Amino acid sequence: MTRNEVLAQIREIQPGEYSDARLLQLVDECDQKIYRELLDGYLIRESQGELVAPPPYDKLYVWYALSQIYLMQQDIGGYNNAMMYFNALWDEYGRMISRTYDREKPSRYYI
Repeated sequence: MTRNEVLAQIREIQPGEYSDARLLQLVDECDQKIYRELLDGYLIRESQGELVAPPPYDKLYVWYALSQIYLMQQDIGGYNNAMMYFNALWDEYGRMISRTYDREKPSRYYI
């Protein structure tokens, strides 16, 4: 999924007061969070022009952006609902990564 496709989905669900640039910044924050927290150390091929999370996990971007919009609007119920969906997809995507890809370096986190 591309950044503009995510933007269109966000606008469909939550039209409103935030600029495209601000919403795309939220999408980029989510993408960076994925690279930093889920993909660190894994051998993953990058797609040109695409965000890193593939379908069906690409909804992560929409739910992350919506959660931040609701937080800015001080809509705690909306924030909690969006984060519930985001966290569920985040967990599923993390499990898929660990099942599918090899590590290029040891994890920096120890259990």
